[in-house]
Amino acid sequence: MPEFFIVARISSIAGTKGFVKIELFTDFPERFYKLRKIFTDFFNDKKELKIQCVKKIKNSILLKFENFNSDKDVNILVGKDLFINEDELVRLPANQAYIHEIVGSIVLKNDVKIGTVADMIILKSNNVYVIEQNNGDELLIPAINDYVEKFDSIKKLLILKPIENIYDDDES
Repeated sequence: MPEFFIVARISSIAGTKGFVKIELFTDFPERFYKLRKIFTDFFNDKKELKIQCVKKIKNSILLKFENFNSDKDVNILVGKDLFINEDELVRLPANQAYIHEIVGSIVLKNDVKIGTVADMIILKSNNVYVIEQNNGDELLIPAINDYVEKFDSIKKLLILKPIENIYDDDES
């Protein structure tokens, strides 16, 4: 079964000719100019929508799908998430990874498993790993080179730098 990844949400109708405005959840908005199809959920199943036209107006991207030719036609799509399949993911440089590749990874410090990456918090300054420690507590680690030695996407290992006491809770 193919894996799908969310890239946008239809936020509103744009005009009367079947265009919709989308809210982006991707760092690669230019991808929409190359896409021929995209997927959305209908009745707990992914349905393909063929992209007929893409427009950029100011800071917004508008999409028009085949067989959706009026504002009444696209009304059913407002609020729906838009997905791509794994084949459409943008290839990242060797030192970068997608969140879905990182979540679930084992976290090591000094070659000892301290937990698993449960989530990632996206912030303007830097992202933060949410690590569920072996004891069930949550640990937040900035996703920056000062703290992370290496991420191995094949082995799903996040290796932290062996800095003493930097990861420990400073409350007594």
